[in-house]
Order: sequence, then C-alpha cells, then structure tokens
Amino acid sequence: MFSVIIPVHNKAKYVLNTIQSVINQTYKDFELILINDGSTDDSYDIIEKFCNGLKKSNSTDYLKIRIFDQPNKGVSITRNNGAEYAKYPYLAYLDADDWWENNFLEEMYSLINEYKEASVWGTGYFKIKNQQKIKSKIGLPINFEKGYINYFKVYSENFYYMPLWIGSTVIKKESLKKVNGFREYLKWGEDFDFWIRMALNFKIAFLNKHLSNYN
Repeated sequence: MFSVIIPVHNKAKYVLNTIQSVINQTYKDFELILINDGSTDDSYDIIEKFCNGLKKSNSTDYLKIRIFDQPNKGVSITRNNGAEYAKYPYLAYLDADDWWENNFLEEMYSLINEYKEASVWGTGYFKIKNQQKIKSKIGLPINFEKGYINYFKVYSENFYYMPLWIGSTVIKKESLKKVNGFREYLKWGEDFDFWIRMALNFKIAFLNKHLSNYN
C-alpha cells in the first residue's frame, strides 16, 4: 500500500526516533525506504546497526526495510530517487528528524478510500519548538473535519502555516511522476513549488487531525 521514504543526511541524533515512529504504525502494509544521502556523521552506521538488530531478533519489520546509499545529491533528487525505488502506489515522505503519531498511516488509509479522486492526502501537524507541541493552524473553514480542499484558498487564509507539509502527506506516485517530481535545481522551497504544481493539476483531500511532528 504505502512506500515510506526517508532521505537521511547527517541526522544521527534523530533518525532512530524517526524510523521507530514508522515501525510503530498501527497500519502495517508498508515498506520503508531509507536513503543515506552522503552523510558525514554516523547516520548510515546507526541505520545499519538498527536493521541488523531487527534481523537478529527475527523481527518481521526487517523485511519491510530497504537501505540505499548514495553520494550527497540533495533532498529533491533523493526524494525523486525514492519514488523510483518505491514498490507501492502511495508515497509517504518523512524527513529524518521528524516523526509520526502511531495512527498516521491508518488514518491516511481511511482518507484515501473515502476521497479516491485525490492525488494528495494531508493531515494537520505539530510544530516542535523548545520541546513543546504547537498545533498547525491553517486556513480551514470553522468546524472543518475532512474533505477536498482548495489549496490556494486555504493558504491565503493563513500564510504562516503551509496547508501541506511533506511529513504529513501521502502522494499518489503516478501523479508525482506526471508533474516530474521535485525540481532538482531548487536549493530551497522545493516542497512549496511541488505543492503548487500538484494543486494546479490534481485534487487534494485533507483530514483535520494532527498526526505528524515537524521538528
């Protein structure tokens, strides 16, 4: 069902917490793709040691994980590479210092089945600041629970929080490829550019629950 893609670049301090948040998901039909993007710290060794520990303990979680190693290419190329490696039709990206609530994939599975015409499905998220969770407040109508949204109208109501954040979304792989993925020449704002192109071409569904953590 889901291909979870985590680009890793110098996140030794955080990456195990990120991986564990995926392993702990209540919805289990996923693969986990870890791409070491030329880390110069211990990130790759930490990942490899963790996976070897799963294998030695005969954990079935080990079978879900694939590790790739590449010279540093940047986050856009790495995300696009992840889409190429992915076996499943739905992509869930997570940066290596962020994490999900345990029911993130379960809730997204339900949202996808309810709003099948969408190509992007998103949820609310927490911003982590000084170890405190702050709820994202985007420009949704009062009492909005879930449904299709107009990305541009929602964003125009509150320019502080982006309606879609990479760690709180699921993307249809077929649609990502139709817009040629993330623009690899962009050094910043690559996700914002990507959401605009997706919103111009496809429907977006949103669940107003906070299920992901933006560190």
